[in-house]
Amino acid sequence: MAAVGGLESDGSAQVSASAVPIARAAPVRVGVPIRNPNYLKLAVSWFFIGAAALAVNLQSSFHLEELGWFILGAPVLLGAIEAVKWQRVFLSVESSGVTTRRVVRRRAFTWAEIDRFEISAPGDRTPLMLSFAWWADRCSLRLVTGARHSVLAVQPYHGFTILTFLNLRRWTSADAVVDELNRMARGATNAP
Repeated sequence: MAAVGGLESDGSAQVSASAVPIARAAPVRVGVPIRNPNYLKLAVSWFFIGAAALAVNLQSSFHLEELGWFILGAPVLLGAIEAVKWQRVFLSVESSGVTTRRVVRRRAFTWAEIDRFEISAPGDRTPLMLSFAWWADRCSLRLVTGARHSVLAVQPYHGFTILTFLNLRRWTSADAVVDELNRMARGATNAP
């Protein structure tokens, strides 16, 4: 049937493919590890600081010698530590539950053990908190026993610029991940 002015000849509405909202990808996929992008950002930042220290030390007339190696080595070491954290710290979601991984420790929780996932509300995040307690907005996992376990892999992204302070109180992908994890936990505990 031919379409005339957005209506089919039988009177039904024609739906354009561009009018259908595209569903965003789910923030949580089974088997795909979730990593904290803040660790990668810190690693890159420290490596750039180390490169700048190297350039200053090579070009300066101060000839800092041992102090110059320390000024170069400290940022490179800190960058390497953050890169290792980014690689090793993750949250993995499976059909049976979740696995949290820290740098050296891994813990698995079944959906029956999990009460809920928590993260600070966007209105509670402040620039002062971001500057001096950047770990305070991480996700935590509350067990049915009342115990709390910190999930290092889920945290709102802390960007490089002042724009981070402006966007800090907005809904982030970490909030979407926590909502999806809570939905999965409720669905698993309510399933027969």
